[in-house]
Amino acid sequence: MKDVYEGMKDRLNKIEEVQKAFKICKEGSPVIAIKECWEEAGYLYICSELCELGNLNEFLFKQSYNNEIENIEEHLGLKRRSSLKVRTSLTPLLAESKIWDIFADMARCVAHVNDSNFVHMDIKPRNFLVDANQRVKLGDFGIAIDLLKIS
Repeated sequence: MKDVYEGMKDRLNKIEEVQKAFKICKEGSPVIAIKECWEEAGYLYICSELCELGNLNEFLFKQSYNNEIENIEEHLGLKRRSSLKVRTSLTPLLAESKIWDIFADMARCVAHVNDSNFVHMDIKPRNFLVDANQRVKLGDFGIAIDLLKIS
């Protein structure tokens, strides 16, 4: 990721976000791993773990879109001629076990952040990222609160 600064306050906020991420993201943790970061020519560069499948919002949309396209193609006989699957409102986009896996990953992420003495403050599907193994990880610690600094 490459971010341009919008001023000195923005620079300090972005650097603080990276510092929070380094405190929260430990080896083997269920949140996005930050590998390194650096500043160059007015930009902040953050090298993080790759989550190939995008954020959770995109992942769920793609699942829905792919299912719909597959069903339309099959219904029209365009590609797959094996078995006709017409999607009804009762056909799930994801298997129940996958939904529980996603939910458990999300809960582990939030628990890890809280165990690290932070409150994320911006939990939403776009801040959960999905890796190649369809494991869900939490990112974007920009407005996280460090509970150790409150006292």
